[in-house]
Amino acid sequence: MGIWERPPAAFLDALEREFHFSAPRKHGHDVVDTIKAMQNGAIKVFVGLGGNFLSAAPDTAYTATAMSRCDLTVYVSTKLNRGHLIPGKQALILPTLGRSEKDVGPLGERFVTVEDSMGVVSSSRGMLDSASPDLLSEPAIVARLAKATLGRKSTVNWDALEADYDRIRDHIAHIVSGFENFNDRIRKDIFYLPNAARDRRGIPDHHWQSELYRA
Repeated sequence: MGIWERPPAAFLDALEREFHFSAPRKHGHDVVDTIKAMQNGAIKVFVGLGGNFLSAAPDTAYTATAMSRCDLTVYVSTKLNRGHLIPGKQALILPTLGRSEKDVGPLGERFVTVEDSMGVVSSSRGMLDSASPDLLSEPAIVARLAKATLGRKSTVNWDALEADYDRIRDHIAHIVSGFENFNDRIRKDIFYLPNAARDRRGIPDHHWQSELYRA
């Protein structure tokens, strides 16, 4: 949801209106530049939310050296992976609920949503009991980290977002094009995100095409 090192101004404007803060406008790093910045010491903290950054990167050995130079590496993970063996000077592994596990909050069972490569948005709800009653969901971990880091400076009610994922989806609906009425639509069925190539398909009636058809 807007996680890009060069977010467009329209997205940042919408983010500011929704949460009443000044969003950073300076561009960040893509994956390759991030690895280079860790290697030269410009980035000192790595936080990975899911996935296996080490093995997914284009040069495993170079990436391992870069990560080992960080002051702190943090992984939010459902299971151990090779990247956990290459820590920074200090390292944390924060285990989290898998999508196959039930996510139970103060208001009962919750669900998250996922988007596939075709732009199809669907709900995802675990069916298995969690491996431990102490496991937190990814949204809960992010919310608690934000609350602990930002404190009273934040304009966001992180406790409310952790307790009720509908609130998160409501914010998304106000900010991200294509997610209007998010909660209502996802409870009815899957839905498709806007896709210019699909939505505007057709053959324009240009003059040269008309001449070709007549020939």
